Amino acid sequence: MYMSQMLYLNSVESVYDSVEKYYRFTLPRPITTDNKSMSLRLVECEIPITYFNIITDYNNEFNFRVQGVKDGVTTSNFYKLTIPQKNYSVQEMLVELNALIVSDGAIKDDITTSMTFNSQTLRFSINCVSSTTRVVSLIDIRAGGTNFPVTTTQKVLGFKTDDSIIPSATSGSLEFSNSINMNRTKNIYIMTNNLGLNTMTNTNNNKLSILSKAQISEPFGSIVSYQSESDNYITINPQITYIDHVDLYLLDDEGANLHLNGVNWCVSLVFQEGIISNSVSTFEPNRTLTQLSM
Repeated sequence: MYMSQMLYLNSVESVYDSVEKYYRFTLPRPITTDNKSMSLRLVECEIPITYFNIITDYNNEFNFRVQGVKDGVTTSNFYKLTIPQKNYSVQEMLVELNALIVSDGAIKDDITTSMTFNSQTLRFSINCVSSTTRVVSLIDIRAGGTNFPVTTTQKVLGFKTDDSIIPSATSGSLEFSNSINMNRTKNIYIMTNNLGLNTMTNTNNNKLSILSKAQISEPFGSIVSYQSESDNYITINPQITYIDHVDLYLLDDEGANLHLNGVNWCVSLVFQEGIISNSVSTFEPNRTLTQLSM
């Protein structure tokens, strides 16, 4: 008969590594494998939805250009908007964007620039109106370049980096190609780096194994209560014979770390003697796993 051990871990008792972005839980009683094969699975967890949808140095840069022509002379004005880190509703985002445009100069070369939101299409637009005979000749997104930070808000705001329009009139509007996505992630991936056979490697060579994937449907400020619906195990690396701690990561759909802003979370794990081959939920991030400073 296989032996098993249940562990209840609360992040209030963990140490958070602010560089590598994981929670280290020291076990009250170390586990010795006695050279026996071991498996591990997540039973349940409670995670607060307190991570932001706009994160500094991750998805908070938005750049665009407004070009005008008057008396045969073309002028270009660039807007470099750095959105403050926090969680935004659609209306809050619209207010913030227009405030940043005002700070950067809403009126440049006779052209007044603002942003609007269409609740029917769920899309933002950049709107430009000339107060003179100056023609709005181009509105386009700037992906980055000299003296420009890389634009990183396309997923949230819904634009493509090649979105542009040539109004050739005293007014013009560039509606973004895609609808907004104010949800940071559809899933939370609970992962470990110090126990499993480590099925993937991120760009910092941190090897990770997936314990489970919790789907998110709750709004900001609520708590995800997740119970594993199947016996999905990971095989503990047979070279590990003494376990005195567990390191856990919380990642989003992009492979970026989720920062809960100081709010605690908890998880229940089971260590099981023997190799149990059930595979865990597949993790297919939209980009290479990377450690991001948040």
